[in-house]
Formats: sequence, C-alpha cells, structure tokens
Amino acid sequence: MNYSLFRSSESNPISANVVTVNHKALITRTLTKYPVDYALFRELVQNGADAGASTVRISFTTNEGLRKESIADTIKDATVKGLQISNNGSIFQSSDWKRLREIASGNPDESKIGAFGVGFYSVFSVTEEPLVHSGDSMMCFFYIKDQLNYRFTDKTPTHSEWTIIDLPYSHNDQNLPDLSGLTAFLTQSLTFIKVSNLQILVDDILVYSFSKTSSPSKSIPISSHISPQTPNKTLKLTSLASQDTTISLSYFRFLEDLDYFSRDSTYLKRGLKLFSNLVTNKSDPKQWCEGSVNLVMVTGEVTVNISTKFSNQIKQAVLKAPPKKSSISFLYKPYTQASDTYNSYPMLSHVFPSSGIDSKIFIGFPTKQSTGFSLHIHAPHLIPTMERTAVDLSNTHVCDWNKDMLALCGIVLCSYYTESANSTPQDLGGSEFTKYAGHIISQFTTGTSSPDKAVGYSIAMGFWNASKNFPLPTNDRFVSNALIRVSPDPCSFLKGIHLLNKDLQNKYSSFFQRARDFEIIKDLSIQDVKNSLNKVTMNSIQLVQFLKWLNSALTTKSFAESDLTSLLSYAYYSPESGEYVKSLATFQYYKPAQGLPSEYPIPDNCLPNEVSAGFSSSKMVSLMGLQALPTEVQFMHIIKLAKTGKGLKDELNPVINISVSKVLFEALSVVWNGLQPNVRKDIKDEVADCSVIATQKGMLTPSKTYIDRIPAFPALPVVLPEVATLARSMLIYLGVRETVEPKYALSLIDCKETHISIPELVQYFVNQRKRLKEEDLRLLSSLSIFPRAGTDSFAKISELYSPIQSHIALDLPVLLWNGYDPGSDSAKFLVKLGLIDHIPIDKWSALVSQKNITPERRLKLLHYYFQNYDSKTYCVKSISSPIIPDNKGNLHAVNECFTDPDVECFGFPIVQSDIRREAWKLNIKEHPSTQQLIDMLMKSPPRTKAAANAQFSLMSKMVQQLSRADLNKLSWQKIVPLVNQDRFQAPADLFIENPDDNDPEIQFYKEIFDFVSFNSAANMFLMKCGARNKPDIVEIASSVVADPDRIYRLVGSPARYEQLLAQFSLEMEKLKKHKDLIYQMKKCKFLLGVSYTALNAGDIDGDATNSSRNYVLATPSDIVIVDDVVAFNLFRYEIISSPMHRILDSFYLKLGSRSVRDIYFEVPDIGPEIPEDKASADLKAQILERCWLYMESSPRDLKLKYSKLEKIIKFHFVKKIMVNRFLEYQGRKISKKPDSVGAFLKYGQEADLFISFPVDWFNLSRALVLLIHESPEPEYATVMEAVLQRPLTELEKRGYNVDRIIRRREAAQREQSEKLQAILQQENQKKAQVANAIPENVSSSPSVIEKKPVSLAKSEPKAPSNQLQKSSPLPKPPSGGGGLLAKSMKQTLSKAFNNSFGGNDFSKLMNNPATGKADASGIESTASSAMKMSKSHSGKDIVSPETLVQAEGPNVQNSLCDYTGSKNLTACGLEFGGISVYIPKDVHSMSDDTILKCEEFSAVLHLLSQVFDISIKSFHIFVDPHDRTMGFNYNKSLFFNAAYYGMDIKKSHYSGSASGGSTKKKALEFWFPIVCHEMAHNIAPQHGQQHSYISESIVQYNIGRFAELLSTIQ
Repeated sequence: MNYSLFRSSESNPISANVVTVNHKALITRTLTKYPVDYALFRELVQNGADAGASTVRISFTTNEGLRKESIADTIKDATVKGLQISNNGSIFQSSDWKRLREIASGNPDESKIGAFGVGFYSVFSVTEEPLVHSGDSMMCFFYIKDQLNYRFTDKTPTHSEWTIIDLPYSHNDQNLPDLSGLTAFLTQSLTFIKVSNLQILVDDILVYSFSKTSSPSKSIPISSHISPQTPNKTLKLTSLASQDTTISLSYFRFLEDLDYFSRDSTYLKRGLKLFSNLVTNKSDPKQWCEGSVNLVMVTGEVTVNISTKFSNQIKQAVLKAPPKKSSISFLYKPYTQASDTYNSYPMLSHVFPSSGIDSKIFIGFPTKQSTGFSLHIHAPHLIPTMERTAVDLSNTHVCDWNKDMLALCGIVLCSYYTESANSTPQDLGGSEFTKYAGHIISQFTTGTSSPDKAVGYSIAMGFWNASKNFPLPTNDRFVSNALIRVSPDPCSFLKGIHLLNKDLQNKYSSFFQRARDFEIIKDLSIQDVKNSLNKVTMNSIQLVQFLKWLNSALTTKSFAESDLTSLLSYAYYSPESGEYVKSLATFQYYKPAQGLPSEYPIPDNCLPNEVSAGFSSSKMVSLMGLQALPTEVQFMHIIKLAKTGKGLKDELNPVINISVSKVLFEALSVVWNGLQPNVRKDIKDEVADCSVIATQKGMLTPSKTYIDRIPAFPALPVVLPEVATLARSMLIYLGVRETVEPKYALSLIDCKETHISIPELVQYFVNQRKRLKEEDLRLLSSLSIFPRAGTDSFAKISELYSPIQSHIALDLPVLLWNGYDPGSDSAKFLVKLGLIDHIPIDKWSALVSQKNITPERRLKLLHYYFQNYDSKTYCVKSISSPIIPDNKGNLHAVNECFTDPDVECFGFPIVQSDIRREAWKLNIKEHPSTQQLIDMLMKSPPRTKAAANAQFSLMSKMVQQLSRADLNKLSWQKIVPLVNQDRFQAPADLFIENPDDNDPEIQFYKEIFDFVSFNSAANMFLMKCGARNKPDIVEIASSVVADPDRIYRLVGSPARYEQLLAQFSLEMEKLKKHKDLIYQMKKCKFLLGVSYTALNAGDIDGDATNSSRNYVLATPSDIVIVDDVVAFNLFRYEIISSPMHRILDSFYLKLGSRSVRDIYFEVPDIGPEIPEDKASADLKAQILERCWLYMESSPRDLKLKYSKLEKIIKFHFVKKIMVNRFLEYQGRKISKKPDSVGAFLKYGQEADLFISFPVDWFNLSRALVLLIHESPEPEYATVMEAVLQRPLTELEKRGYNVDRIIRRREAAQREQSEKLQAILQQENQKKAQVANAIPENVSSSPSVIEKKPVSLAKSEPKAPSNQLQKSSPLPKPPSGGGGLLAKSMKQTLSKAFNNSFGGNDFSKLMNNPATGKADASGIESTASSAMKMSKSHSGKDIVSPETLVQAEGPNVQNSLCDYTGSKNLTACGLEFGGISVYIPKDVHSMSDDTILKCEEFSAVLHLLSQVFDISIKSFHIFVDPHDRTMGFNYNKSLFFNAAYYGMDIKKSHYSGSASGGSTKKKALEFWFPIVCHEMAHNIAPQHGQQHSYISESIVQYNIGRFAELLSTIQ
C-alpha cells in the first residue's frame, strides 16, 4: 500500500483535524523538566533586564500581615497569599503580548538571552491565574478544565509605567520561599544582569535591597602578543574595557542564618555551605545590615564571523540565530579590596567566588557550571541547556559554537591577566610584590570545572593558547616568559635570565604546572648557564653564588655531572681590583682553614680565600677538583715576593716585619718533617740570599746568624729565642750557624768594628786588680784602649763618662761596658782609673745653653737636670736663654711657654711632653689667662674642624671663668669655621647638628641653614655663645618666602611641603609679630595649591576619578579654600584649590585666600508651588524632628538654636527647581549649565526651603547644614542625610537620643486615640436611634418566604425550647432593599462587613461576579445551598483546617479567618445545647469564667442557628486566646472562638457579655456577619469575589429574619 497518498493533502477526501493539547499537563511537565533553583525569579528578573529595567521589585503578601518590628520572629512561619514582581523597563509591545500567549515561541531577538520560550511559564509553579499589567494593557491567564485561556484588554482604567506581574498563590498553606537562599542566589546572580537595583518586600516591609553602581568604562589595551581570534577564526576579541563596580547590600541579619528558614533547598545544598561557615557571629536577627564591596568588571567586545550555513544550523537548534556581536565579562577583585568586608557582611561573599569550585558560568543568571578559574564569567550568548543549568555541549553545532565562545573567554582572561601583570606598580618590591603578584595569579589559576570538565578545559585552552609571551613573576617584577626559567636552586649569578618566584611557584603550583604544560615556562638548562657565563666575568660574590648553585645541582642531580663540570671552562673570575681575569679551570689549589693566616698572599693558581671560605674541603675537591694549598708552596711564594718587593704589603713582608717571619717559619716547622728532600733543597736555595732570619740585630740571611748566644762574643747576631725553638734542625739545614770559628774569634779581639773583646780584657784586669801595680794602673789610664760607646774609637778612661743611662742619653762620651753596675767592684775600679760619674751643675748650664746644641741633647740634659734636681744642692737659679722646647721643637724662655697641652691649639708654645710633668722645677706656668685665650681666638679663629674642636673644648672647660660680657662679645664674632664652604660664621647664626638625629625635618633645615657639629664640649661652648639646635619658625618662614621654588625642590614632595606650611599655620601668632614677613607672604608665590586636569577631554563635571592632580606654588589670593565639595567638583578644572588640609585652610585664609563659598553663587529658577498634602506635611514634620535630633547630637559650629530654626524656616513644595551656578575667580565669571536639584535654601531674615518631589535627600541635607552650621564641613551633609532617612531604632543604636521624639509621637497617638473613641461613641448612639425607629409590624411586606418564625422568648443555652414555627413565616426583603428596617440593617451590616472583612463596598459585593450586576434570582439558591452544606464535625480532633485560605484580588484585604497558624484542637467533653467545645491539646482544663463565657456564647449561637434554619450541631465553639482567628470552616463544620466573645474587636462593635439586652443585640450584630462569612466557605474555599458574593447572598437572604430577631430583644 502506498502510504504517501494518505499523507498527501491534495485530493484527499478525509478531512484534517487539529490535535488537542492538555495545556495544564504540558506546562506541568515542562516545569518538571526545568529544575532550576528559583526559576520563577530568575526568569522574571531576566525578562526585566531584557526590557532595559534598572529596578526590579519582588513583593510578597502574606496571610498573616507581618509587622516590621516583629518580622524577624514571624517571617519564618509566614504563608504566602500573593506575589508581585515588577520592573521599570520598557512597556510591553504588541509582539511581547503575542509571545506571552504562545507557549515555547521564544524570543527571536539575538541580543536577548531567552531562547526556548518557557521562561514566563515558570509562574505556573505557584499560581494558575497569573496577570501581567504593562502600560495601558493587561493580560491574565486561567484554566478552563485543562485548557489554558487568557483575557486581554488594552484599555485598562489605570496606566502603569511599570510592568507588573501579579501572581496569587494557588495554595494558601505554602510558606514563603527560603529567603536566605533566595537572597544569596540573587546577590550572586545580579552581578552581571543589567539591573542596577532589586528589592524584596514582605507585606511592604523592605527585607533585602541590592544596588549596583559602576564608574565610566576605561579602555584596556590588548597586547600585540595576544591572538584575539579563536582557532577557527569565527570569534574575535576587538576591544577590552574595565569598570569599577560597587555592589551594595542592605538586609535583615536573619537572612544570613541558613537555619532560620528550616526548610531544605537545592540551592542551599549545593551553594550555601560556604556561606553558612562564613556566618561566625550570629548577631541579632532584627539587625539591619548595610555593606558594599568594590570590584572591577572587565568586558571584552566580540565580533562574530560565521557562515550562513552554520548560522542556520544554530537557529534550527535553538530557535534564534547567533548574534553579529557579543560580549564576555568577568569580575576581578582588586588588590585594594579589604577581605574584612566579606567577614563583616557574609552576604557579600556570594558576589565573588572564594575558589574555582565556587566560580560560575553566567548566561544572564548563574548556571551550575563552574569556570575552573577563581572568577565568575558572563557569556550571555553561550547556549545553555533548556533548564539553563549547564552549557549545552551535546548538540554538534551548538557544541562547536559554545566551545568557540568558551575559548574566547580564555582569550579575554589572558588579555586582562597580561595587562594586570604589565601594569604592576613600579614601587613594589620584595614581599609586597609577591603578595601583589599572588593576588593576580590566584584569580587566573585554573582547575577542574564541574560538573562538565570540558567547559573549564575549553576556557583554559583559550587562556594558555592566547599568547606565547606571558608575563610571569620574578622576585621583584613581571617579565616575559622568554626571559624566565625555573630552577630548584638559587642562581642569582646569572645575567640576562630571570628565575621564577619560588614562593609563588610553590603556592600556585597548578598555575605554573599549566604554564609548563603549554611550554610557557622552561627549566634552566646547562646551555642557559653557559650563555650567561659567557656574558659576564664574575666577582667574588658572584663566584660564591655560582659554586653554591653548582654544589646544589650536583647534590640534587639536576644535571649530569659531566655537564656541570664543563661549566668551569665557561666561568671566568676577576677580583674586585680587576688586576687579572682567570678561567676557573686554571685554578689548582684552594686555601684551607689550617696553615698560614688567610690574609697572607697566595699564588695565582689558588682560589681566593673569600671564595673558598664558605665551602668545606670536600666541596672544593668535588666541585672544582682543587687541592689544598701546601704550606711550603705558599711559603716559597711569599719569599719570592719578599725578594722582589712587588705585590706584597710591608705589614706582610717577612724581610721587614719580624712577626711575619716568625709566623712563616712556625708554619714551615709544622710540615718540615714531611717534606721531600728536593722540596727542602728548593726552600734552602730560595731563602739563602733572603734576609728572612729574625735576630736581635734585625733580619739577616741564614749564613750570618747564630743559633745560640756565645758569652765571649756577645755582639754576634743570634736567632731570636722564639724562632730558635721552632725546629732547630730545620734552621741549621737552612744555614744558621751553631759555633764561632777559632780564627774568627781571634780576629775579633783586635777588631775596631766590634770591640767585643775589649770589655772582656778590661774585665780580666778588673778580676786581677788586686794583683796590679800602680804603673799598671797608670798605664791603663793612659792607654787609649777603652772603647767609647757609639763610636769606633778608643779613648782614655778619663775622657769617658760612666755608661749609665743618663750619660748615654746625653750623648756624652761613655765607656762601652755591658752590664755596667755603678756599685760593682769593676765600676769602682774604673772610677779610680778616672771614669767621670757625674756632670757638675755649671757644666750642665753651659751645655744646655749652647747655641748649636741639638734638640735631643738639650732634652736629655733637661731630663738629667730633673732627675738630679735638688732645691738645695742641684738647682739652677735663673736662665734667660731659650732652652725650653715646645712640641714643635721651637725653643722658648721659661716665662714664654706653658705646660697645659690644650692651649697649644691657640698657638701658645707648650712645653714638650717629655719634660712637661717636671717643668715646674724651672718655674714654668700651666696655662695662659682667659683674656689671652679670648684675644687669641678672635685674632686667629680655627680653620679646621679638629682645631675648632680643640679650641672650643678648652673654652668650654673655662666657661665658668668667662663673664656674660665675654660670651656676648664672642657670640657675634665669626670664629666658627664652615669647613666645606671655606668661611666663618658667628655662633649666634649657627645651629648645632646631632649626627645621630635622622629627623627629616632637621635634614631639611640643613639644606637651608648653617649647621655644624663638633664634639660635645665644643658644642656646649657654642651653645653658651648663642648657637641653637634648630631654627625658629620666623627664620624658616623667611627662608621659604625668600626662595620658595628652591625650598619646594629641597622638600622633595608636596606632602612634606604641606607639613612645612602646617607649621607656619600653627605658629601664626609668632609670625604675625613680624609685619614685613607677613606682607611678603601675602605677595609671594609660596603657598601650595592644586590644579586639576581632566584625563578625559569630555569630562566637564569634575569627576575626581577621571582627573589628575598637579601641585603648584601660588600666591594666597590665587588659591581657593575648598569648603563646599559639591561646588568645588563642578569647577575643579578652572581654579587652583588648597590641598584640603584644615590647618592649611586656616593659614591660607589668614593670608588672604578666599573660600569656595565666597566666590561660588547659585541663582535658582523655582517652579510653581504645589498644594501641601499629607506626604509634604509628613516630610515637613520629619525634617523638623530629625533637625532637632541632629542639632542635639552635633552641637559644634551651630549658627542658631533649634528654637530659632523652627521659627524662621519656611517650607515650599514646588514642581521643580533649576539652579544656575557660577564662580567669580581671578576677575573672571565661570558658569555651568543649569541643573535640576531637589532642594534649595534662600536664607535671609527667614529661611525659605524649597523642596521638589521625589525627595533628593542629599541636596536637602546639604541645604539644611548650610542653614544650621557656621562653616559646614563636607561630611556634615552625609551625616544629616543618614539622620533624615534612617529609622529611629537604628539611630538609637548609633547613639542618638531618640527618646524625646518617641515620647512626642506617643503623646500624639494618645490624642488621636481619644478622638477615635469619641467618634465611636457617636456611632453607637446613632445605631441605637436607628434600632428604635424600626416598625413593630414588618409582616406587611409584599413578598414573603415561608420560614420558621424566631421565638421572641429568651432562649436557654443548655436546652433551647423556643423553636421556629412553620406557621410564622418571615418576610423576604425586596431586591431593591426597600423599607426602613432593610435600610437600617443594611447600613449596620455594611459597617460590620467593612470593618471585619476589608472595607469593601457592601453594595458592590452584592453584584454577581459573572455579570457584574445584582442578581436577585440567584441570591436565594446560592444562600440556600451554602447554608444546607453546613454539618457537624464527626471527629474528636482538629488539625490544620483546610479552609484557612488566602484572599484573592488586589482589593481584598486580610480578614480575621486568614491566619494560617496550624490548629491542634481536641474536644474537651463540654456541650451546651448540642454545641461541642474544643480546646488546644496542650490545655488540660478551663477556668469557671471561661466555662461561663462559653455558655453565654452558646446562647448567641443558638439564636443565630434559628435565623439560618440549620442544625445547632453545625456550630462548634473553640477556646484559644492565642489564636488570631475568630472563626474557621473545617470540612463545612463551623467553628467560632469564644476567646473573642465579649472582647473589643477593632474598637467597632461591642464590649461585655450577652446578659443584657443591648449587649446581646450588639453580640448578635457582631457574630451574624461572621457566621455568614464562614458559611460562604462551604462553596468558596478561597477569599475573593466569589466568596464575597456568596457571603452577601446569605446576608441578603436572612436579613429579614435577623432584623425580626433584633426587634424582639430589649
């Protein structure tokens, strides 16, 4: 069979039919497959954003009617009646209305995020009757069976500028959504949505507010190294820009507590665990929190270049084509953002992710897909899955598009990372740079994304493939990855190569591992090291660093040992002196710790000690293959240097320095026994001709020295004992002699050079003196055989002096005699022979007075005199000759010189130090007189610092002897040298410097004034003469005025110059005493001013963030003091302003500067006044109230008292206020274009305050502080704004005294309450008058309904015997409501309904909801059906009645049965005439009074049951004073709360029991409409128009019988 014929529509006789769709099932299943957290809210907020809305408002209405003061306690259990979501975006167009009524039609607009067309239908998750009101049009939806229908009108009576979506909830027992999770979700979601403000209200109470503000966009350059296109060239990044974004939140504290709403949530399970952990301090849940966080929004603009085929494929898949342009945004946390903000306000933690796990892909709203980076990314044109929770990578073409878009996300991130790294501040270094770089890297560190790893992988691929020139961090800056290497070991010796920051590498290992995977960074290679070594010759420090790296590399085996060894031939070393350059491969030795001292010279093939000192011997061997330097090699090297005298310092030359020789031979002796014979011979040959052996006669060659002393020949050069004891055999081997040869000894006896044998011969004669004869003695005295010391000659004994020290010192011809002892026998023998043993005094005077005497000889003679001085026997009376030498060797007479060495600095001759202590023996004075010192100081002041120290220190010692006249005389004498300037200065013009004082202020003064610093004693003397520690303020000011440009340069920064000017301000009283100085200040350009330059040529409004500050020096008259920030911001580019420093402002004003308020003028253009209404009256009262509070809390700088403020302020409410602003500056008039403001103040005899609506609180606050304060500070307006707007409770927490205001309000409320009571009494009187006017005979009404008549007797509660009789029908009132009784009852019941059930118009409620008109024929059937449905409750317990429902419709207000608190009642066993009594299960007994009240209440209910002609068992009583409902309907059983019987309900009905006639009548009037209301719930479970119609039908149907009942009660 050919099935195609059946399918064909042509010539087919079988007709086509439309397939029907079950709309309710379709929508329900669609929503079931759309499991997005808070789908309803995200879709409707997104719709507002697509419409260009700046503000979205979410408003819940509860069944309970919450109050602000108790909302924290009641909101958790509140149930929702309805929800409105409104936005101020574009009004719906016809196309929007069309799409709204079409399921899954989608939005074809490429710029809009929605694609599948199911977003709006999320409203059916909470309601079955959604309504949309936008502009003049309205559309509502409703089901007829399972088919969705709509009703539309474009002529609504009320025009709405907002688009309002009204959603009455379908179920009356549904709790509020979890606001903790919802606000957390919205806080995170709104970061990218183009909605600036969002509010959540519950019963018109603001519980949460989101605000987002952004600065103007700033362009970011895209690095030329960035590849801006995706691999297949479909997407291209064209530009990049950033905006500083501030997100502010205000909310109740209970929204931070996840346990507050103890209901589960998918979003909570997955996203809010971290949020819960952040709330460490659960404060008062009623607290209102306000916090903000600053972030950077980075946006990249993208162009799309795809084929038409691919575009059609995408359109076929998602119902819309890809856009021609797109954008990608992400949030970046700036380095300056304090982390404490998130701890103080945990709600803000949802704005920025704490890790890559918490980051989200945003497609308008956040998906459940993480980015893999620590950043939220917004890609509005990514294509999500239908439920919008993930990125769609299943469809082939959609997958290709999404992967390209994700790759471009990575390119955008890479571009901003590159710019952030390249823009690192230059002044960062060390740990601060590491923190800064870590902050950047932490946000671009990639990890695994979830749930789909492919998403994060695509972004990472785009990021790491975007550029091969990545900036990466070293220890102090970012550099290109081409110049950076990774090394496990430090290698700072390298040049041209940077190492990756080790700390960051360890902390962000995953980031750098990715960089390594993509070959962005490389490990340090041997070739890198070779290239670096070829570029540089290392000094000692670098060589040590190289060897340490080499050692570490060998230890860790980072490289092959052969490669590391080969580096030695590339490494070159040069000492700091630069005397040579050597390859490391040429070194043979290293200097070990043992052996010769480290400072001793080493051979060129030995590694310098400063290099090898840090390494062990084993390291030197393993690193470079070096040997320890042998002592013998170093010994011979030093000997060679000593023989040539080149390259060897004197202090290390063994030929010159005996101690060096000792050290050398001591070190050689240690190793001598281990030396090979050939080495020993080499050493012997080397020292043979070198005078390196230390003897008592100096340094000699070995062959000229003797190992031991020979007594017979004491003049022989003998090796010093400390050397001789080292190694005797070594010294003998080297050539030192042991004995004197006989021939040599014989030659010495007659040798005139040594005379060594003569004393021995004389000693021989002395020893034989007793055997000598006289002729032998004469012969000895006459022979010139006695050696004269110090000469080669011999002399007679009588020509020689005894060889005592004093004679030797005087250069007298003395006998050469070793060990001469004047008391010995040999000395006495020599004196007997004629030896002179004492100089006679006359001989001494002649000798010392000789003209050609040498200074040394004269000095020795003086010492000789002092040693032998005796005031009686050996004393010179007087000598006039200049015989006293001073320290310079000049001779002076005794009365011309002094012994105090300190006076020498003045030029006075000082006795030579050797004779100074005993100079008194020649009558020499200690020091000159003070007058002599002053005269000398003035005549010849010191020229050097040393001389000044000496002279002034001496004067300091004698300062007590100086008179005040002497000090004054010296203070103005130029006696102090300024050494570096080659001039002198008087002490009074100088300042003493403290070298240890690093105070920048003093350092600055030194650049201007003359500072000197001597020793402490000299400084003290100068201070006595008028010198000071620092200049006074007048001197400083004079210097600044004399040359302000120079001083400004010396200061070095505007901040320091501000400090200098601040000192002038603080010392103004001193400066004012110098009128000439003040005059110069007023004319001089020395004050620091600020001029602003716009960075953007289009900035004409003075945006501080878009301008640069330039500091200039100007005259006082050219500088303007900023005392009005608002005015200043308008004209900042046209003036020179002060630096905004309060102390400086005062100073500037005193010198003639003018303030902004002095030159700024505002000319208002005020619109017509508007009549005062309640809003303006309330605002006026609020302003006066808060002004009092502000002035009481801020008493400083007030220009008037509050009492005067109340009298003079006049309020004017106008339509608009325009202000013309201009400035008069430097003879010019500078104006701005007129601007609209919300408030303006005219202040004269009275203060006229003009205000326009809506209220501009800041301008209003600014006007008020101008009125209140003499000189208002900029922050005053902000404080006033807070006082005007914040609630009193919050102000009280901030320390404001609000008690007076509260007492005033309470008094006003009491007065209003008293007035209300009076009105109620009047109403009750009127009701009584109406009741008395009812005719007795009401049976004459033209139409009646056959009913049982009501008994006129009093009914008994327990056994009512008076029943309605069929023979006594009650009249049915006509439809028109004619007759006095009907009208009176209608008025009474109308008031009852209005008061009890929302204030609706009674007559309107009687209209049939279907027709909108009164329908008399339907009233009877409706009322009868509702009454007959009432039945008795068969069970014992009552739990959560079903009919406690939410009211429908915008005009239906809460009734007293709307409360949704759960019921948990049980029958208590009491029954009054068939009426059962129920009490709460937790109540076990009732008081007698309560039982009596129930009994009385049952009597009223019995009477009412007869009016309605229903079984008394349909009525039930419950007693619960804590329940807010007066009655409820439970499965068509009627329950009424006896707790309200006899109570004052809304102050409009009755008070007291039903025992009296009037009170019983009032009770019946009160409970009759309540019974009608609950009966209506038998048909209409929900409150609404239908319920109202049924309620009024029951009233209308029974009003005649009820009126008859009332007429019988007296």
